[in-house]
Amino acid sequence: MSDEVPATIPISKPAVTAVNNAVESPAATATVVTAANAANAVHGEANAANASPAHSAHHADAHAFDFDALNASHNMPYSAVEWVHGHPALILNAGEYAQVNWARLSSTDQFSKAQPDAGYQTWANEIVNQATYKGVPAAELAKAMTVARDEAWL
Repeated sequence: MSDEVPATIPISKPAVTAVNNAVESPAATATVVTAANAANAVHGEANAANASPAHSAHHADAHAFDFDALNASHNMPYSAVEWVHGHPALILNAGEYAQVNWARLSSTDQFSKAQPDAGYQTWANEIVNQATYKGVPAAELAKAMTVARDEAWL
């Protein structure tokens, strides 16, 4: 017996009939999908390249949510170390932190009195000038960054 996986695997007439009837029968669909999964487990990923467009389309519709979005929301670092929400211990990215916490920061008494330094104003200008930015004006963002810095424990 050869260790090579054949490029195509012969399918019996009853199996072809089952695939053709799968559109009309949920039970047949489950049987065909289970059989396909078993074949992939036996023959490895070599069959994935030969998968039919219908199977690929069916697989794409099988997931009800976006795995990339889930991964990003759970694995991307937050812009500050906050042991208690709203009380930053250490801000790692003042621009991002100010955008995420804009509502809270802009409603504080310190916001109206905040005097951003030239560094925060320059940073806020760079953020606002990005093509994808959709937020408050640079001067307001710089003030929020200043309030956040003043709230931070470190």
